[in-house]
Amino acid sequence: IELEEGSEVSEEEIIEYCKGQIASFKIPRHVRFLTEWPMGATKILKYELRDKIAREFKKN
Repeated sequence: IELEEGSEVSEEEIIEYCKGQIASFKIPRHVRFLTEWPMGATKILKYELRDKIAREFKKN
């Protein structure tokens, strides 16, 4: 998730909001806040994003 400048929200608040809006199997187990997205010419590079998140989980 990329927050607007000056906005503050916690991982728990995002998950709680999702519980009232979408089906339970779609609710994220984890939330990450980013300031920069890995970009190609016009699109987000999803494989780089997945690799980055996977490395974070391996550290923990």
